[in-house]
Amino acid sequence: MRITVEVATPELVRIAEAWRAESGQSDEIVALEPGGDADVPVLEFFAGDVVGPDGESVALTAYRQASSVALSVVDRILTGSSELAGLNRALGRDTLRLFLAKQAGEPIRRMLARIAVAEGLNPGGRVVVWGPRQLPVEGLVPGIDPVRLRLAAREGGIRKRLAPLKAVAAAVIRTMGRREPVSAPSPGEPRPYRILVPHEDEIGLDPALRRQPHWMPGEDDSALFEALIYPVNRDLTAEAGDPALAAAGIRPLSRANIRDLRSRLPADAATARLSKWKAEALRSAVQDPSPAGRWAAGLSYRLLSQAESILATVVVMNVDAMLISDPPLIQSDAMAVVAELSGCPVTCYQYSNLAMPSVAMMTSADQFLTFHDAFQPLWSHVGVGPESFKAIGYPFDGAFSAVEARTRDARTELREAGATFVVCLFDESV
Repeated sequence: MRITVEVATPELVRIAEAWRAESGQSDEIVALEPGGDADVPVLEFFAGDVVGPDGESVALTAYRQASSVALSVVDRILTGSSELAGLNRALGRDTLRLFLAKQAGEPIRRMLARIAVAEGLNPGGRVVVWGPRQLPVEGLVPGIDPVRLRLAAREGGIRKRLAPLKAVAAAVIRTMGRREPVSAPSPGEPRPYRILVPHEDEIGLDPALRRQPHWMPGEDDSALFEALIYPVNRDLTAEAGDPALAAAGIRPLSRANIRDLRSRLPADAATARLSKWKAEALRSAVQDPSPAGRWAAGLSYRLLSQAESILATVVVMNVDAMLISDPPLIQSDAMAVVAELSGCPVTCYQYSNLAMPSVAMMTSADQFLTFHDAFQPLWSHVGVGPESFKAIGYPFDGAFSAVEARTRDARTELREAGATFVVCLFDESV
């Protein structure tokens, strides 16, 4: 038998050696990844080839387990912190619980994948891996024999104490900087139905490509409504002055625009509640006795700061509804917070298929639009999900007729080149 460590760092090797001494056995110590003690051999493998006892790829196994483990971890954090549990109740919809589980989900998935690879390469052996930063390692992985698994806690001290404040600092910095005034409608001014959409990719109007349904034209090619584009990671400055976008009712907002809108947010009951929640989150990020609680509180502050920016946009720009399609974005969860605060509804729509439910793709939106009723279980998981579902069909089927001629030409070229059988792989850009 062998003891497999994630990487042969002094900390993990010490744990493995102590474990070996406790058992009185002479197990070889090997590493999954290079970068540690050169005397510890590193296993050679391709993770995609490693399968578990049931024959399933370990990557899929880790993906499947991560959501339940992440939600369980967050539930333990909320149970141990009355302040955070109260904040989750105040925000409503279990949105904070869901948001925190999304943040925990990816590091947990990576950890589970390493455990599964080590067990797949060395069935019955013992495993030592790092636990995710800031998360409690005790009982983190249910159903795995502790005799065969040791999770090592990350570093402590001042670094762990200050880490949660990085999320707070990042949120504060995002609100600072140049402001660029944005024109807002006057009260009573005639205007189209207006939606707010978080978007991080380039905006395309080519009907032959998969477009976003919120700027599909109507029967007469006129805009069905005005779409305000909320910036995610970058400003869509190149597109902002495009007359074709304006004709389609698309209006990109910059981060400088958002800072201007924040400064114009009126003081009312909703903003007072947000300010109170931010203060509570900041206090917990500093004072919560557990590292996991401070981690969750710092991220809670970041979520609430984002919600404040979105609330300002909704209120000042007289937004009628919010539309999301990418639940992993922090803006998607922040919009659910704003929906609960302001009454401005948020709708999420399905743009792709999932192999299994994933906490990263969950949403607490008011409504979720699916391809078909059969897809509904993929977006409901352990009590988390949207308020309601509605099947609308495939929202991008308008592109089929636009690519028909191109498809015929491609088929002709392939036949003339001697092709008799074609295998197609479609990614999400098609």
